[in-house]
Amino acid sequence: MRKKATEIIYPLEDYEEIFEDIRSLLEKANLQAYKVIDTLRVQTYWQIGERIARSELKHKERANYGNHVVEKLSKDLGFQKRLIYRMVQFYKTYTFASSLNKELSWSHYQELIALEDPEERKFYEMQTIQNQWSLHRLRKEIKAKLYQGKE
Repeated sequence: MRKKATEIIYPLEDYEEIFEDIRSLLEKANLQAYKVIDTLRVQTYWQIGERIARSELKHKERANYGNHVVEKLSKDLGFQKRLIYRMVQFYKTYTFASSLNKELSWSHYQELIALEDPEERKFYEMQTIQNQWSLHRLRKEIKAKLYQGKE
């Protein structure tokens, strides 16, 4: 029977620093991946909204055509009707894809499209971008009526 060679253990003097650096790199990569995915979601949802809105216009003589389309898409795609209606509202609120900002997430846009006043919406949009507001902070500022207090 052969004896196993004894392992030589060296002190890992800078292990904690290596570990923290690698963990930081992984966290940054994950955050970037989430941002890319959300940017694609925003663009895709805008395109879906555009496609449905174009169909509604094409068949505007048929009452409730858009509602029937949403109902069927909801079943066939497995999306909630509410989400599909938000996509259409998103497109109707931001009619040009070039007006979309990569700094804003789909969640930010859902809060913004609920604001009826275009000036108020633009104000919160700009504040969110400039101050890098989280969704929670955006909701808080809208609820506190920051826009009304700016004057």
